[in-house]
Amino acid sequence: MQAQLELILLYYWQGMADQMMALAAEIRAIVEEQGTPAQRGKFFLILALSHLSRDRYTASEECLRLAQTAAAAVKESPDLLEAPHIRFVLGFVHLWRGHFSDAIEHKSAALRMAERVGDRVVQTRCLTYLCVAHRCAHHVEEARICGDQALDLATKIGMTEYVAMVKANFAWIAWREGMWTEAQMSAREALDLWHGMEDPYGFDWMALWPLIAIALRENKMGDAIEGAKALFGPNQHPFAPELTGITRNAIAQWENGETELARTDLASAIEVAQRIGQL
Repeated sequence: MQAQLELILLYYWQGMADQMMALAAEIRAIVEEQGTPAQRGKFFLILALSHLSRDRYTASEECLRLAQTAAAAVKESPDLLEAPHIRFVLGFVHLWRGHFSDAIEHKSAALRMAERVGDRVVQTRCLTYLCVAHRCAHHVEEARICGDQALDLATKIGMTEYVAMVKANFAWIAWREGMWTEAQMSAREALDLWHGMEDPYGFDWMALWPLIAIALRENKMGDAIEGAKALFGPNQHPFAPELTGITRNAIAQWENGETELARTDLASAIEVAQRIGQL
């Protein structure tokens, strides 16, 4: 049972959602009947992750319910090693549902658990996504504090994807503070790190939105549109339909030679991105 659980988790990291769902269906009955609390918690955690992977990080109500079930199951377990990751994923799902306060609460609890058992990988994930959650909630100072801690730990243990994510969020902080050059440098460092990885990472929007906003402010419409196009690149996770539509409209207006209409639509997209926590 434990081997099968680990295999499903491996499928998650490889982005193999169909294989995850198929294997989970095969072992669900035996896990629910005979699994330890920790194993049941891990199983429902994996189901939640499989929904996230399949839906490209658009978290459904069912995904949240599974994450909550996982967290409830592990409360019965004396095994402290699984609990931090399971609590982290509950916060992770809340984040992608736009529940930023709940995400911060659960990730903070997961961080305390991970510190207690010395799990530096989960600590790094918690700190990195706490930085993201504070960004989405427009908490500049809290994002900076979590980002500093995450960058230090991610660098020490070699988690390049999280080094890049922190730098993308530092770009947002610099943009918020009007430090345009610093914001551009941090955003480009993040993109270079992500694009240099063997497996594509789907969160380029974290670095791209500050670059788009700065390019528009500096009246560099060509650069702004190129950044907008990159939001829809291969393997990038989708974002809210209200933001997708207006951003695509801006690109289409630019390609049709309607520069002012493109500028207006892109400015509106930036406003929406700020409102929903993308910028």
